[in-house]
Amino acid sequence: MLDSHHRGDYERARAKLATAMKLCERTGNRGGWVLAHTLEARIDLMQGRFDGVLARYERTLAHMREVEDRGGQFLSLGDIGELHLVQGRPDLALPVMEQAFELAHTAPVFGPHLRARSLWFVGEARLAMGDLDGAEDVLAEARRHAEQVRTPRLLVFVLHGLGLIRLLRDRLPEAEPLLSRALTLSVDIGEPVAQVRVLRTLDKLHRRRGDVDRAAHCFTEALAVSQSMRALLWEVRVLNDFAALHEETGDVEVAAAERLQVQALMQRSDHYAAG
Repeated sequence: MLDSHHRGDYERARAKLATAMKLCERTGNRGGWVLAHTLEARIDLMQGRFDGVLARYERTLAHMREVEDRGGQFLSLGDIGELHLVQGRPDLALPVMEQAFELAHTAPVFGPHLRARSLWFVGEARLAMGDLDGAEDVLAEARRHAEQVRTPRLLVFVLHGLGLIRLLRDRLPEAEPLLSRALTLSVDIGEPVAQVRVLRTLDKLHRRRGDVDRAAHCFTEALAVSQSMRALLWEVRVLNDFAALHEETGDVEVAAAERLQVQALMQRSDHYAAG
């Protein structure tokens, strides 16, 4: 889990999970096998392999309900919602994220960290739906909780969401400090996925200002982090960003070459969302 979620070392994580699943099969540990299987599905998602991921997440959710593991249900709902968001289906993600929110706020087993995370779930889904007012209200509350319980990894994603909302509203002077803080924090705590997400948004901010050099710098950093993780999902999205930048600046041939590179990368996956 550390290798895949926080270090972004997916190949190392996959090898460990394969060993874990064999041990679970040998000892009859169904719960452990389900968890390892779910983590492997998440790695497939990050590497652009979407086939079967939803089915695996749903099997995990069914198991967690069967054994009445509320914490496991919460995490499974978050995984399903994230998959819908990655594949551009916020209308499917929102009700799933709201289920996680209700679970976190009705079960006494949940502490403030998971309640704050549930707020972030809903905020992300509302943001993807284009409900900027609703997203900002929920994410502002998530920020208060995350700062209160000192959860820097969650805070990074919440700050990014708040910064993105301000960018979408063309309030660039308010967006930049939020995004800059999120970027610094993501580097400090070693959160590569958050780092790529923030850099992509900063790229858009600098492009809107017409600062091509700073936008290109964000791209270079984001691509390096994506490639170090071997996260095809993010590598493709960053390359699409840079192609768009070159198209805006009139570098049509460079943009076309980058689009071809994206197509070559996507051929590694049967079903891929490049948004």
